[in-house]
Amino acid sequence: MNLTEQSLHRPVTTLMIFLCFIVIGIIASQLLPLEYFPDVDVPYIIINIPYPGSTPEEVERQITRPAEEVLATMSAINRMVSNSEENGAEIRLEFDWGVDANVRALEVKEKLDGIRHQFPADLERFYIVKFATSDMPLLTLRLSSRRDLSHSYDMLDRNLKRRLSRLPGVSNVDLYGVEKNQIRIQLSVDRIVAHKIDIGRLVETLQRSNVLVTAGKITDAHRRFVVRPIGHFQTIEEIGELIVGNHNIRLRDIAQITYDHPELDHGRHLDRRYAIGIDVYKEAGANTVELTEQVIREIDQIRRLPEMEGIRIFYMDNLGEGIVSSLNELLKAGLLGGLLAMVVLYFFLRRLSTTFIVTIAVPFSILITLAFMYFLGLSYR
Repeated sequence: MNLTEQSLHRPVTTLMIFLCFIVIGIIASQLLPLEYFPDVDVPYIIINIPYPGSTPEEVERQITRPAEEVLATMSAINRMVSNSEENGAEIRLEFDWGVDANVRALEVKEKLDGIRHQFPADLERFYIVKFATSDMPLLTLRLSSRRDLSHSYDMLDRNLKRRLSRLPGVSNVDLYGVEKNQIRIQLSVDRIVAHKIDIGRLVETLQRSNVLVTAGKITDAHRRFVVRPIGHFQTIEEIGELIVGNHNIRLRDIAQITYDHPELDHGRHLDRRYAIGIDVYKEAGANTVELTEQVIREIDQIRRLPEMEGIRIFYMDNLGEGIVSSLNELLKAGLLGGLLAMVVLYFFLRRLSTTFIVTIAVPFSILITLAFMYFLGLSYR
């Protein structure tokens, strides 16, 4: 006896099984995560090695060449492209398709850590960037205002970036187009030559003077004291009072010290006005549509803050809106196609019951598929 005969002899059991699948499929359709693109790992890795204040020749000699030599020992590399600039080096690696980019990124880190001693001593860190479709920003925003926003980093970081970063499901918020204020020490060439100041020793003096370390512990009469000398600068005046040469030559005697925002070498505009960009990224596995709606609600509350008055927030790209729009168009197309299919089937079959049974087989199959997708850990794409 085959499956068809078993189903015909037990119609109630067969109907209940189908109803269970339908209910599970309906529930699964509400629980399945929504994604804009399939999760594809692109076999590209970019290594950024920042080294500001240098020259392209120095970066090429001290950073790019040692890095290229050690990275060339890796296998499955199709292409390596490097670029040396005054602010650092950038190396792009292209691997064969199918290579695990996560494993290659760890291998790149191990290779570069192994030659860390060959890099300049003041090189702080390097960054390894992998590419995947899941790394696309959830929301891309632009901020524009009639007032000057170039000095508003702290306000935007406090009111916008931090609040969005605390939302569950948000992995990172990137604020760009406005920078933190920085301390700039502009040396006077004439005064350096007149006082015979060694630039190398001056840099070492600044590095040694701005530290905060623990000097140790002292135990006395069953009490333990932690000794921590305060050696970092608190104000601009303290930096200027630093002795950098003989005869009590201070830093303010040979340099001009300011605390201001850095000069931008790039910019973006919206409606012919200076604009600031914000990218919001989601965690892996988070529901794109639900998280987008949550972020938008938070942004609506941020708009009402007094400090944000006069600042307009524009949505340049919204993955959640794109997913909902695509699903709505798919649903409309499916309903229209199903209606036309019913008309064609009834035209040939001439029986309403048979036409109805054939027609509902398609949505039943979709619901059962959604149920299996949920239990297999898949998502809408």
